[in-house]
Amino acid sequence: MFRTLMLLVAFTLFTPAIPAASPSVTETVLKVAAKLPWTEVLALLDDLGPGKTTPEVRAKVKDLIPQLQLRVHSARLDVSVKDVTPGRLGSIELELTMPADVEYIVDLKTMGPESLKWEAGRKILRVKLPPVVVGNVSPRLDEEEMSVPRYTGVRYFWFNGAAKANLERKLRREDYRPAARAEAEKRLPDAVRAGRDQVKQLLKKLLLPIGSDVEVIVE
Repeated sequence: MFRTLMLLVAFTLFTPAIPAASPSVTETVLKVAAKLPWTEVLALLDDLGPGKTTPEVRAKVKDLIPQLQLRVHSARLDVSVKDVTPGRLGSIELELTMPADVEYIVDLKTMGPESLKWEAGRKILRVKLPPVVVGNVSPRLDEEEMSVPRYTGVRYFWFNGAAKANLERKLRREDYRPAARAEAEKRLPDAVRAGRDQVKQLLKKLLLPIGSDVEVIVE
């Protein structure tokens, strides 16, 4: 009954914006809509609103920060985090799934003459590679998926919209970032091996003539 009343109010409010309909058409529409789930009814009422607006965008460059870093490896991660909002009345459970792109870098500013060792007799150039570390972890926001909330006890979606929104923010801001970085750390050994190969090839191209028999060892 309450749902039907809401539909009647909405239909009355938006009647000036749509062509006039006969009583039989109105009655049919309300009968069909009255059988829809609550989520579909709310979506229908929302669609009857003013529609999408054009966002106002403002952006400016604040600082240009010089970098002396070498990206030696990159990877794509599949990250999922699940969290629960507990309470005496029950809980809300949500799961966020969002891929991320991660880069592994070497800070070249830490390299100096002591990082290179030349063994003339054996024609070996030894290079002490700075630690390979996890750089930027960039979530793919356009591929985000939020699960349908699972309610327990007497918690229901029409009474706990604010709690659900807070849980979504927590998943994105507090749970997702450390989970994505922890997953990126698991691939660090692969990045270290890739970093050694990258630096070795770079030094050969920059310092050694083609066909040189000098061996480059990156440690």
